[in-house]
Amino acid sequence: MIPSTFCDNCGARLSPPKKLFCSRRCQRKAETAKLRAEFIEAYGGKCQCPGGCDVDEPDFLSLDHIFNDGAQHRKQIRRGNIYRELKGLGWPKDRYRLLCYCCNQGRARRGGRCPHEDGATNRRESETEMDADLALVADLQAALPAASL
Repeated sequence: MIPSTFCDNCGARLSPPKKLFCSRRCQRKAETAKLRAEFIEAYGGKCQCPGGCDVDEPDFLSLDHIFNDGAQHRKQIRRGNIYRELKGLGWPKDRYRLLCYCCNQGRARRGGRCPHEDGATNRRESETEMDADLALVADLQAALPAASL
């Protein structure tokens, strides 16, 4: 492989040209990003909220500890990489799942129940209704004679 003149992670100029990264830190960040992508794929690639949330944007997805023991788990692994640990365990689905940040925080603030489970509507639904209302108003305005406006 021919060495690049720029870091594969941050784009900084490599001086002198090394292998792929400008520092060990950049290499770790790239490895973590790759593991996170594997994690998201292993857990289904979209929010697993039982209330029907369908968020699938990777930047909005996060790990959920089903039994709300995330603080204990973080203390156990300290500064280790949680994605590396879960991969080593075979991506267990009995204690962990993938939720969007909103559902994850909603569970934390509402005693373990996501707002979607209690009938809260997705923003997408209300946006669709609003778009339909705006289209109806536009149709009505087009149907009215210009003088009456």
